[in-house]
Amino acid sequence: MNATSPEIVSNKINVQAIKINDSWWELFLEKTNHFKNTTVIKDAISGIECDEIKEMVGKVIREVCRAKTDNYGFRIFVDGVKVKGEELESLVFPQPPLMNEDLQSWGERLFPGKKIGMIINSGEKFCNELAQRLAVYAAPLLEKAGIPLNGLHSTIFVGNYGLTPLGIHQDHRGANVIHFHVGPGGKIMYTWNEQQFNELLKGRNKKDVPVEELLPHANEFPFGKGDIYFMPWDQFHIGHSDEFSIGVTLWFDNHVRNYVLNNLLESFRVQYLNMEDTTVTVPEQSLNDLKGYADIDAVLKIDQHLAKKTFPEFLKLVYEEYMFSLFSNQGWSSLPLSLSEEINYDENDYEFLAEKEIRIAYPFKILHKHIQEVQKVQLFARGSKIELNYHQEIIDLVNKLNEGIVYKVSSLAAQVFKELPAEVALYILSLLLNKRSIELVN
Repeated sequence: MNATSPEIVSNKINVQAIKINDSWWELFLEKTNHFKNTTVIKDAISGIECDEIKEMVGKVIREVCRAKTDNYGFRIFVDGVKVKGEELESLVFPQPPLMNEDLQSWGERLFPGKKIGMIINSGEKFCNELAQRLAVYAAPLLEKAGIPLNGLHSTIFVGNYGLTPLGIHQDHRGANVIHFHVGPGGKIMYTWNEQQFNELLKGRNKKDVPVEELLPHANEFPFGKGDIYFMPWDQFHIGHSDEFSIGVTLWFDNHVRNYVLNNLLESFRVQYLNMEDTTVTVPEQSLNDLKGYADIDAVLKIDQHLAKKTFPEFLKLVYEEYMFSLFSNQGWSSLPLSLSEEINYDENDYEFLAEKEIRIAYPFKILHKHIQEVQKVQLFARGSKIELNYHQEIIDLVNKLNEGIVYKVSSLAAQVFKELPAEVALYILSLLLNKRSIELVN
């Protein structure tokens, strides 16, 4: 691995230059009546920040193209028609935006003379810099309002598509969208409250009602480069963007209970069930002598110290671990691409770290739980859970990293590890680097 790769060497965020701080969020909560009122806040981010975020969006698209996936939500519309999967595979994925290529030029290169629109979910997964930048913006808000039970996620809107290809719609219950508009062109959001919109439909299906009939009755919210637009979940809406523009939205989603429960059950499935077991089962012959549950029991990955818990107790444990994961990832529900996924980093090739300088990836923290029954420690780093044999020096190492100071690795290991070998420190730091929880400074 090239230890000086720009993909793993951090660029310090100049927090002092960012206007979105604690007092800014106080104003935001006041203007939105604590997530209830649609609002535009002008000039919230600087031109430099807008340009940096545009570059980050370019990296998101490059990574999606490299992975050749639309599993996380990657949609392209050309003249209002969605590009099919075959065309993504043959035209878009092989021709990602070049480094430093303007996205408008890239779109024109792929679809000359056409109106193009892109909707990209989970950009925070595909660009660590974008995840970090939005986490810095949101950190004071999370201190005030807390982290939603299902976490945060992002959606990116790119193009000069005119009216949003999705048509007039209402976001799911509990969704709150904070739109960072980085331009260069402006955008207009048209909104209707539920009662007004239903009255305008006059009993018709909204798909059968021309948008042009409804627009004169809408509330208009124009915004431009550097502005932030907020909209609560209960508004019917459609956007209009004739000029090429980029918007990055942060979803502060208070999902309904059954949605959160479904995700907890999925977390249980992933962590505690062996879903790769392909053993063929045998039919039951008698209700008086049921034997088939042994096949179910065989796929459970539940340690002995957990086996006696009731299902509600176990689900509560899964919930607690999930919350530790969210808090370690500043609320992001998607894990970032690991260095192994992005540049084939080898966690076991850690010797090079000894002469490096590192620091924790601001504003994230590494959290830990001591599992006393089995003398294990769980580290939660950028949403990932790492389980190790317990030793106080591991906790001391985490506490040092969380101070946010730049450390030379060899000095840090010697300072903290008196009983454990220095190689253990290097290995743990390698795990944390791979999970994007710490950064190389040189």
